[in-house]
Amino acid sequence: MESGDYQIARYGYVPLYPDPYPLFQIFTTEGTENFTGWSNPKYDQLVERAKVEVDPRKRDNLFMEAEDVLLGDAPIIPVFYYNSVYLIDSKVSGWFSDLMDRHPFKFLDYLQEIN
Repeated sequence: MESGDYQIARYGYVPLYPDPYPLFQIFTTEGTENFTGWSNPKYDQLVERAKVEVDPRKRDNLFMEAEDVLLGDAPIIPVFYYNSVYLIDSKVSGWFSDLMDRHPFKFLDYLQEIN
């Protein structure tokens, strides 16, 4: 895939921390994992501006604009989104939703009834 010798390929990415920048950075012209060979100066500019924007709303809007450019040019076809489903006993405490889908067991407890 790195050589660009393919017609279609599967690529997956799981971020290390809950921020959209690393995923968007992949598809910039200089992105080290941009195996598509795609390049768009407008996309690069939007991602770079989002990288340094401190206002969360403005930053989100820049990422949404960049996403529109990326999906409009279509160098990728998103076909799958990772997800998880859990069935948690109501007696378990300390379980909470987490954007990174990480649930350290050291914070969980099983509430037992005392008779």
